[in-house]
Amino acid sequence: MFTLLPEKEKKVLAREYLWRYLTVVVVAILVCVIFLAVFLVPSYIFSKEKYDELAVEQKSLESSPLFAEQTGLLATLKSVKDETALGKTPDTFPTKVIEDIIGHEPTTISIINFQYVYDPTSSKLVVSGTALNRDALTGFAATLSADTLLSSVSYPISDLSANHDIAFTITINGHF
Repeated sequence: MFTLLPEKEKKVLAREYLWRYLTVVVVAILVCVIFLAVFLVPSYIFSKEKYDELAVEQKSLESSPLFAEQTGLLATLKSVKDETALGKTPDTFPTKVIEDIIGHEPTTISIINFQYVYDPTSSKLVVSGTALNRDALTGFAATLSADTLLSSVSYPISDLSANHDIAFTITINGHF
């Protein structure tokens, strides 16, 4: 085979190629750094100035009398809210009463519907359903009457006119 380049010139060309390659890489990195400096540094400076302005404005607002009034107003509103709370505890919510009613429901009673009417003095819950017989209905009403959460339990006497498959409506009053 023929040797086109002697070994010495091959080394010179390889070294020259390496220097050109490194030069291109360094120039590319420098161009990237210049682009970053040109595009990112001004936005950083602008953001930093805006942040400092907002921090100064926040400090001036916090030291103003209106901010002190706002803090006082928030405390006053919280105390008024606490004073006007309805005094409901988790065991007197309507859902708790409905859960209790369902818990007292025997197998001879089928509850179909609940209707809840809120009144600040005494709330009303109307329970509709069917009973297998009169004894089941009267027993269910008596069980509900014994519950301490309920003020009164009533149902129309006409609900007892049938012997079996009695459609009933029980009205329950209480503070829930």
